Amino acid sequence: MIICSDVDGVILNYIQGFIDFTRDEDIDYQYNPENYGVITGIENAENLRTRFHAKDYLRQLQYYEGALEVLNRLVEKDEVHLVTAIQPECSEMRAENLTALNYTSLQCVGDAAKETLNALTASLDALTLQLSELEKIQAEDSKAVAAELKAINEALNISRSIQDVQVAFGDLKNRLEDSKTRLGTQELLLRQLDGQVSKSERNNLLIEQDIQQLEGRMQELLKVMEKRQKSRETQQPKVVPEKEVNPESATETETQEAAED
Repeated sequence: MIICSDVDGVILNYIQGFIDFTRDEDIDYQYNPENYGVITGIENAENLRTRFHAKDYLRQLQYYEGALEVLNRLVEKDEVHLVTAIQPECSEMRAENLTALNYTSLQCVGDAAKETLNALTASLDALTLQLSELEKIQAEDSKAVAAELKAINEALNISRSIQDVQVAFGDLKNRLEDSKTRLGTQELLLRQLDGQVSKSERNNLLIEQDIQQLEGRMQELLKVMEKRQKSRETQQPKVVPEKEVNPESATETETQEAAED
């Protein structure tokens, strides 16, 4: 990685150095942590800072606890570039103060550059805010697009369902057509069977008529035969039946006849 870090207030304790300077110079100064920087809100601030930088305080500012160890560990793998608002003419003292740190580069940009940097930072903050707003809009648009895609997918699913229903309806229609054809065939067979039944009924009726005619003829024939039988009985001579002879009387007759002889 390429790491860029400030120096004063981050690596070196600039505030404590300035406090030590005011005490050594017997300057009435009370540090207010609510103010940005050490010279904000005091009289002759620029003069005091110039006097502070002219001394050797910038050569011996203390490191914040842990800062040296962390940065040296980062330098083992990454690039560490230091950027500070110290005036360029103070760069030698600043570099001497940082000899214990194995940094990649040191840039002393001064207040003018710092102001420019602040302006750029403000612009960057504004751009970051705009980017955040754009990200929100993009998130909302993404949600809207996701909702539209969901709606499209649901519509596609509905379309697929409609297609499935249409296919199923087509299959059902085909089956109904087949059933209709089979019913038509069965109806035709029933009609043919009904015709055959009607023909059989007519034949049965004719047979009954023939039977009745035959019965009539048989009655007539019986009558004719009865007439013929009666006619024959009338034409035959009468036969006197022989008198039945009693065996005992016959024996007596024979005895009498023998006596007479």
